[in-house]
Amino acid sequence: MDRQYDVVVIGSGCGGSAAAALASYRGLKTLLIEKNKFFGGRAATVEIEGFRMDHGHMIGRCRRGPHGDLLRIVKCADLMPKYKTFAQLKFLSNIFGYSWDFTGNAVEAIKSFLFSVFPDLMRSEYFSIFDTPGITRFFLQFVLLGEKRIRELDQVDLKTFLSKYTNDKFVQYMFGGLSAVAFGVLADDTSAGEFIRTIQGMLNAGIGIFGYPVTGEGVSAIPNSFLRAAARYGADIEARTPAERIVVEDNQAKGVYVQGELIESTIVISNTGIKETSYKLVGKEHYERKFIDYLGGLKYCYGGISLKYALDKPIIKFDVGTKMPVDFDRNMRDALNGRVPDEISTMAVCTSNIDPRLAPPGRQILVAISPGPPVEPGKIDWGPWVANFKRQIEEDLVPGISKHTLFCVESTPDVIAGENSRFIGDAIGVAQSLDQVGDKTPPSISPIKGLYHVGADVGSKGIATEMATQSAIDLFEELDRKIHLAGSPGSSRWKL
Repeated sequence: MDRQYDVVVIGSGCGGSAAAALASYRGLKTLLIEKNKFFGGRAATVEIEGFRMDHGHMIGRCRRGPHGDLLRIVKCADLMPKYKTFAQLKFLSNIFGYSWDFTGNAVEAIKSFLFSVFPDLMRSEYFSIFDTPGITRFFLQFVLLGEKRIRELDQVDLKTFLSKYTNDKFVQYMFGGLSAVAFGVLADDTSAGEFIRTIQGMLNAGIGIFGYPVTGEGVSAIPNSFLRAAARYGADIEARTPAERIVVEDNQAKGVYVQGELIESTIVISNTGIKETSYKLVGKEHYERKFIDYLGGLKYCYGGISLKYALDKPIIKFDVGTKMPVDFDRNMRDALNGRVPDEISTMAVCTSNIDPRLAPPGRQILVAISPGPPVEPGKIDWGPWVANFKRQIEEDLVPGISKHTLFCVESTPDVIAGENSRFIGDAIGVAQSLDQVGDKTPPSISPIKGLYHVGADVGSKGIATEMATQSAIDLFEELDRKIHLAGSPGSSRWKL
């Protein structure tokens, strides 16, 4: 017998999990289906031989960002995970050849920067004292600019915006690197407006509340908290349940086929990607050609390569390690154009240092990530990329790590595409680049009545998983404006 729901959510990433919580909170009979045996999408944590390893990495705004907002909205703040904040983490950075080790206490970190790194930078080719006034004016923009002016900068690239204030190499490289890490695109394709909007949100939150969840669940603590909220309000949640097709009749969503069974629903929310949903689950024939061409022209951020090391003993002192090559721009362009870079930009997180419950007693986990080109599966031989990345981790970042490696899980864009049903193995989603932010952000509301999208593809005002969660919040706020909700939360369904 076919089942009936008010809402069917496809995918359990942060966007889908948040949507399920928001829908069930409103009293809608909700079903969330996930094709994998694990929940969380790109914010999943999977156990391998006793090690709990993150698929992706999220260091977000803890309780003050979208993740915290979501749980407060659905009155489930008690489900909010605990975090270890930046102020409690130990860092090791190598930026343009200058090392900054602050694996000790905060006082030692400040001394290291003021008396070692900073003087070297002042004497280097990267910095000129004459650029100080311009640099000061540039930094003030992140505090003083209002949303009206920021919107005007949505179609101005970050590199051009920076150049109006300073040509200082250090500032150019730092913000270019930050845009690449945050948005997955280079500074000359990053929207200055979206960049400033996002940085302002972080500054308003305060650095003290950035952190990593410490619940024993890894990064999956975030979507898991949303799923618990959804279940609290009666949502059904099913793993190993892939959506086969979204049924559309007369331009109206009617339900989802799952393992040959039609699950009826006039509201379907997809967290599987706007292009993937439209092309594969719905079918191009249900859309006007203009919309299909629009989807075909979307740009995606870079692909992600990760190495997940399971170590036989604790050998790593830092919690977060970063490396930014001297010629950062050239190395990133090589990577995005499909050429193995000489030096690889790296972010490494020793998750078991932050939360010891993630590794068996006496063991340790290191997860290292780097960029690669966004391409379809099978288009690139990732072997040389992985080999070069491993060499740099094992020779430069953590010398001797290979002697203590029990196993190393290698994840490439091909793996990402397979696990997340994507056409390409992008690390985040549709890029926050020019012509794809602000008013031009891909739409959450589909041309098909009753079909909606959540996730990083349609998100804004944040980074990665935060952007995905925000997309669900923004969608339901928009639907509350456009759809008359019969009564208050607790009503049985939306009425058009």
